[in-house]
Amino acid sequence: MCGIAGVIGTDLPEQTLGVKARDTMRHRGPDDAGCFRTEGAWLASRRLAIIDVGEPGHQPLADAQTGVTIVFNGEIFNYIELRHELEAHGHRFAGRSDTEVLLRAYLEWGSECLSRLNGMWAFVVWDPRDQSAFVSRDRFGIKPLFFSPVRGGIAFASEPKVLLELYPHLRRPDEVSIARLLSERLLYVDGRSFYEGISVFPPAHRATVRPGDTDIAPESFWRFPDPDRDGALSWTQAKREFEAALEDSVRIRLRSDVPLGITLSGGLDSTALLTAMRRALGPEPEIRAYTSVYEERDASGARMDERDAALVAAGRGGRSTVREVPAADWDLLSVLRSVVWHMDGPGISPAVFPLWGIMQTAHGDGVKVLLEGQGADEILGGYSTHLAAAIIDGLSRALQERSARAAGEALLAARGILGAFPGRRVAADSLAELIPLARAYDQRRRGAGAAIRRPTAPTRPEGQATIGDHRGSERLRRRLIQDFTRDLLPGFLHYGDAISMAHSVESRLPYLDHRLVELCFRLPGDYKIRGGRTKAPLRSYLSDAGQRQIAQAQRKRGYPTPANQWMASDGGAVLRELLLDNDAETHAYVEPHALERLIDRHAAGRFAAGDVLFGLLCTELWLKECVACSSE
Repeated sequence: MCGIAGVIGTDLPEQTLGVKARDTMRHRGPDDAGCFRTEGAWLASRRLAIIDVGEPGHQPLADAQTGVTIVFNGEIFNYIELRHELEAHGHRFAGRSDTEVLLRAYLEWGSECLSRLNGMWAFVVWDPRDQSAFVSRDRFGIKPLFFSPVRGGIAFASEPKVLLELYPHLRRPDEVSIARLLSERLLYVDGRSFYEGISVFPPAHRATVRPGDTDIAPESFWRFPDPDRDGALSWTQAKREFEAALEDSVRIRLRSDVPLGITLSGGLDSTALLTAMRRALGPEPEIRAYTSVYEERDASGARMDERDAALVAAGRGGRSTVREVPAADWDLLSVLRSVVWHMDGPGISPAVFPLWGIMQTAHGDGVKVLLEGQGADEILGGYSTHLAAAIIDGLSRALQERSARAAGEALLAARGILGAFPGRRVAADSLAELIPLARAYDQRRRGAGAAIRRPTAPTRPEGQATIGDHRGSERLRRRLIQDFTRDLLPGFLHYGDAISMAHSVESRLPYLDHRLVELCFRLPGDYKIRGGRTKAPLRSYLSDAGQRQIAQAQRKRGYPTPANQWMASDGGAVLRELLLDNDAETHAYVEPHALERLIDRHAAGRFAAGDVLFGLLCTELWLKECVACSSE
């Protein structure tokens, strides 16, 4: 796990500047650092040592015979199996690192090596044999990679701040991205970062770049499976294959030469991962689990955290130490300033607060790897929009097939939804699924459209690189792919990576093993949402493992935080000070009088626009901390 940077071109950074730029992301790799420079290429790395922590894992890593050199951020979890295969082809290894396995996989199979990789990655390989660089990012964009055309070539980096250090003229906000965040709550999609001139290399893509190129043409190497390609699975077969895929995904993600643990909320996703960890490790090893806790309570008097459920999950079937991460003493504004700096952009989710505390605590405990449950909702249908799509699919089948069973399933799902989500929310989601204009209206209503100025630039630029296949009759499948590739997961992955790496912790996401993702996207919708319950395969897995209480839980709480209460405290003081100040950077994007009314309502305890105010607050801090500032 590392932070990487590179310039492929005719005008390379001077050594001192290059080292300074590389070290702006020291947090990504405090254990080691390196640079490589030759005619046409400059590569740099900061290393977080996880596998083979000694000298053989140093980057940039070169092959002695060919001079082919790699910088690599991520983990190849099936590196042991690949190593055996490569040794059978005659390759010899100096160490045990997955970086060396990846380099030799490229030497053996070229660009086709990507289909063999199970992991998360962003890497650049310089090949002096034809004076070219091979660039790739993993299938789902777990690890980040940004790029920018520069004089005489293309520059790459794990974080925009590296590129800003090398090329200060890039420190300009991207107006389209800001408008999209404030009006649609979207992050890092359509190939745009929050800096004009810095782009996001698309997931599941590869490219070849040569010195002098100032344009890049990524091509995809993976797409979602065709649900009609393979024969239909029975429900029993689907459950069996899901269990096997999940447990093997967890098994290979436990490969580490440093201490590891798990983030544990007590919900379906993390409890299933803990169960699979115990099955892989056996009953004796003690698993370190981290959960966030708060003193605040919500309007109903319930806790703002999931400590009780986390303790239930941890107490079944093995030894676990649950580390409670208290948020009572945090300076949330200070945390948010740090978050936007590490994200190189604003955010939309208050879940950054508990995640920040968990990663900070794990780092302090010497834990360098944490397994997390990100991605389960997007592959199995865990949100109200997914349930709404499933209801519509069921009613459509009932009408087409005149099937009482399909109608019954749809009605059962509708009844089950009310136990998990507010009914008004589901009604709005259902209407929005049927009528696209209703979605836009609902977004504006929930996004306090009166306060946000209409975007002056298009929010969906043409030419977006995509791996999404929206064909097929199932509305649920289309919604899941949209959330997976555009609306939800890209933003979640970005802030998850930024916050974990801010504390030099590697986050591993077993639900985003490509084998598990492909299986879930082959399954019909009524296998995911079944009997009125979301994420049916996961519930079945937990129930069979003896976690029935959690498997049967209905209410979805997400990652609860006290952000709304914090923003409302002292009459909304933090919002008024930052957003209503005469020098506020966000004045270009809001109507001040409408914004003041929003803050008044929020301070009075009406939190409907809390997500919009949080997004504005993040945007204000980012514009001040990262854009209006000058490089020192």
